[in-house]
Amino acid sequence: MTFSEVRRKTFGQKVRDIFTQPLNEVSREVIVNNDIGLHCRAASEFVNHAIQYDCKFIFLEKDEKRVRATSLVNVLSMGITGGMVVKIRARGKDAAKAVDDLEVLLKRFPKDYK
Repeated sequence: MTFSEVRRKTFGQKVRDIFTQPLNEVSREVIVNNDIGLHCRAASEFVNHAIQYDCKFIFLEKDEKRVRATSLVNVLSMGITGGMVVKIRARGKDAAKAVDDLEVLLKRFPKDYK
């Protein structure tokens, strides 16, 4: 077997591994504790945290509306107020950690953002 044949076979295996390995998908419903909701400052911190994770996507869902949690404009367009139930959905390597940390962040907001 020549070097190029070995390289093609190895590269092909890596590509197959990427597309066949399952991606974790995690979702959780969270109650927004902040009385004001996700106003500009709180939404900005939420988005900054969401960007840090190695996920194919992170969504924020309310009722039938779903937006990417990595966009400040999208998160603000949801009009999330205090006491609402939202769902955080993530898919990728860090999905579980992302959902856990974002849930903690939403529960922490009353202490830090009023």
